[in-house]
Amino acid sequence: MKTALVVASIALVVGGGFFIWWQGNDSQDADTIAVAVEPEPDSPTVESREETPVSPFSSVSSADETSVEAPQVTTPNDPVVAKVDNTPATDVKISEEALAWQAFDLGVADISDEQIAQLTLRLKNDPAFLQAVVSEFGVETDPKRLKRLSYLLGATKDSSLTPIASDMVYSGNRVSQLAGLDLLKRMQPYDASARDVVMNLLTTDSEPEVLVATLNVLVLPGEATNADKQAIVDHVLPLTNNDSASVRQRSISIISQWSDDDTMSDVLLSGLNDVDEQVRKTAAYASKKLSSPSADVIEALFGVLENQNELPRARKGARLSLQSQQLSESNKVRLETADTQMRNQYK
Repeated sequence: MKTALVVASIALVVGGGFFIWWQGNDSQDADTIAVAVEPEPDSPTVESREETPVSPFSSVSSADETSVEAPQVTTPNDPVVAKVDNTPATDVKISEEALAWQAFDLGVADISDEQIAQLTLRLKNDPAFLQAVVSEFGVETDPKRLKRLSYLLGATKDSSLTPIASDMVYSGNRVSQLAGLDLLKRMQPYDASARDVVMNLLTTDSEPEVLVATLNVLVLPGEATNADKQAIVDHVLPLTNNDSASVRQRSISIISQWSDDDTMSDVLLSGLNDVDEQVRKTAAYASKKLSSPSADVIEALFGVLENQNELPRARKGARLSLQSQQLSESNKVRLETADTQMRNQYK
């Protein structure tokens, strides 16, 4: 059976079918459950790196074709390529078995950004191929390949994928659950129904690993309305007092993304005084988003900055947040003194 499929696939390629064969070695995938990660404090932005989607495929330069074979169908006159931007290629008949075989190889090896773009277009315009990939996603057990398939599926921004991701979330299988949450994360900025799934999970699940993965779905507010944003904040707020430090840390980070109101000052003040240094670090960076922090928040930021035993990144985050505020003259001197002491300490 497998030999027949291979022969059919080769014949399809020769005949002008749209089939991409990938070659390359798998790269080490360090992208598991994400946690809040702040950039270097002296960089132009303090936004979380998670706000920029990162490809789980190895990035390959278009000038370097040694490790990844270039797409085989590139001729502008090819009927499949000429149509892919506008309509599905209905003039090329591909059997269900051939589609299943193509989907079976998807996400196994590294591919280039150009190939990812081609696949995204095909997934958007070829419902049968999309369904074949969804089927693979639903039965896969390898977290690395699941991450890659999730990335490709999420790039389509197809709202029909949200119920599929939701079913995986409630499957009872931890691997499927986390994969479903990862797909929801990619759909959430464009699909409000993904946020409904998240809000339900936040009130019904208590496991820290699942709560952190669920909070990660909310990394990007996307096209949410003000009412949606407030609903998310209301659901996340209780988690800032969770027993798990990782949950508290992530919830503070998410609230800082979804709330433009200085009412989040109380959340950040609590975070700056948290017993966990990672929570304090996250709150220190998030405080930069406050337009007019209270005197208590300013004092808490100084408490982090001036503590020589504090986590260095937390101190740098506090310094960055304080530098962004309109401080009194005495606090400006205090900031300069603390900054000098910190730089000398870390020489």
